[in-house]
Amino acid sequence: MNATETDLTALSWCLGEIRESLSRAEACLEQQLQAEDDDVSQLKAARVHLHQAHGALQVVDMPGVAVVTQEAEGILDRVDRGELSLNGDVVSRLAKAFGAIVEYLESVAAGAPDRPVLLFPQYRALLEARSAERIEPADLYFPDLTIRPARLASAEPLDAPGPRLVQPGRSHAGRPDGAEGGGPADRDDLRVRSERGEAVTVHRAQHHPEVGEEPAGPS
Repeated sequence: MNATETDLTALSWCLGEIRESLSRAEACLEQQLQAEDDDVSQLKAARVHLHQAHGALQVVDMPGVAVVTQEAEGILDRVDRGELSLNGDVVSRLAKAFGAIVEYLESVAAGAPDRPVLLFPQYRALLEARSAERIEPADLYFPDLTIRPARLASAEPLDAPGPRLVQPGRSHAGRPDGAEGGGPADRDDLRVRSERGEAVTVHRAQHHPEVGEEPAGPS
């Protein structure tokens, strides 16, 4: 969705909830750093608050921003499964992403263009936290595929007949350019006709001698 199609009304309704949910998620993560190793209650609470913010972003239909919160959820899931350690660096990366998301949403609500690729630095930091192999800003790009380019007024219809092709070196009459007597095929045709005419004349002379002879004068 581009900036002109962002539902600013829905965003204004959900912005407060998103801001509050991300703030609570950050606070829970900070508390989790101080908790005992076997106490993951604050981690689970942070996941709940983050999931609420992610759901609100889906309601306002901002998929580019939701990619960042989805990645943040993935990191907390890895921590919960023991695949990733929750340390100060990871919490700092998450907190910076949360702050950037809120700041970005506030700017869009104020009329700025919806360009989620601006969140790529924070998104990249989250991917690097889990040593992702693929890091691409294109993940945050969601073009509006319903927009089609305007059709040119002077464009010809697709079913319009194309131009008549003329073989190079020949005119529209089928003769070589600049020639009056035609090409080799025309000359061959004239030669055949001439030979046929001579054959007919010889045949008439043999069977009808009187044909073609001048009448004899009086003796």
